[in-house]
Amino acid sequence: MSSPAAAAAGGPDDDEQQQMQPLPADPDWLSGVISRLIDQPRDAVTVISDRTFATPAVSDPHNVLSSIVAVHIVYAVEGVAGTDSLDVVIKSLPQEPYSRAFVLEAQFDYREVHFYNTVLFELRNLEKDALPKHYHSTIGDMPVAKCYFAGMSASGKDESMLVLENLSKRGYTAANFSTGLTYTEAKLALRSIARIHATSLALKLKHGLLTERWPFLFQTSRATLSYQALVERGMPQLHVFLRSKGPQYDTLINTLRSLCRFTKQIIGSLMIPKEPMGLMTHTDFWCNNLMFGEQDQCVILDWQMISYSRPTNDVALLLVSSLSTETRRNHSNELVDIYWEALTTHANKLGVDIEGQLEYSRYDLDEDMKESKLLAVLLCIGSVDVALGNEETEQRLLDLLTDLQAEEIFNRHLNEISA
Repeated sequence: MSSPAAAAAGGPDDDEQQQMQPLPADPDWLSGVISRLIDQPRDAVTVISDRTFATPAVSDPHNVLSSIVAVHIVYAVEGVAGTDSLDVVIKSLPQEPYSRAFVLEAQFDYREVHFYNTVLFELRNLEKDALPKHYHSTIGDMPVAKCYFAGMSASGKDESMLVLENLSKRGYTAANFSTGLTYTEAKLALRSIARIHATSLALKLKHGLLTERWPFLFQTSRATLSYQALVERGMPQLHVFLRSKGPQYDTLINTLRSLCRFTKQIIGSLMIPKEPMGLMTHTDFWCNNLMFGEQDQCVILDWQMISYSRPTNDVALLLVSSLSTETRRNHSNELVDIYWEALTTHANKLGVDIEGQLEYSRYDLDEDMKESKLLAVLLCIGSVDVALGNEETEQRLLDLLTDLQAEEIFNRHLNEISA
């Protein structure tokens, strides 16, 4: 929270005034959120409407799963001189009808609410119980934004809403998709997701199946249908793009057409976890869902698609979608090594010996990565419009597809299906 003096001076600057938009929640409801946060009676907190304002939190036009706004809240507490303020990000259902229906059908919003209210709580408790205090203080909290409210009924509406910390106010910055993650950013991201993976794996082994414990996880059948719809929408766009680049891509186009006939089968099989390494995955782990702090910190955002799946699905999606061609070609193996080291080290701290107890090796991880790369590229095809229209990302897409074709990633799976 800012100081009273800073809040007293608070008000939208010229740029913010130009971008101001309606508050996504009424001031009275926001007062309730603040009162719970600062442990004050509900009627002791008043949000000052004419000094509380909302502006766009993201500039990404491709964010179709939610409406996201930054809100600067100025409030007064009964019996306390002056005012204070809090900067938050509020996520709610998208306003565009097709996107809204897609989110409600797939329960993306419902899933993220449960992540903050249930999953994160249980992961933190497991670490608290299993890790020595000195080690826990060294690694800090989970690599997730602070959540001030997560609920399915908000501001008098029967719909979900999340109120999260505005990390940009603490100096966090988003990655640049056009240029891709730097090597250092990719390393930090993989270490962050490895911690989540290891902790959810330990929780499964100690307390039982995650699908029974967390029935709201993205079910394979539902995820398959959602991803299939995205791929079927993106594949024609990709074909038009590849054709525009010349006849040298004709073989690739034909291969992708063949894959498209088996999209549902491929996605369904690759989403199924390989035991004993089934665990909770983010399932949308790419650079636009990451923010980086000044002290080698990486926070993971947008937990709407959490699934019970393979850890390599997250790793492969990041490497396939979010690295420059140079970084991907020169450092992918090294980055997988870094992920493996972080995963096994944290699991060991939690009492799980992945190589000894579970008999899962670095070689096994590489074999699973080959399969997960195909799922990752299918998900990229489903969101191909993100890459089109920008020279850098278009070239990155061409490099990726030709590299995977050379690695026989596509033909390998086509041969397995036809065998």
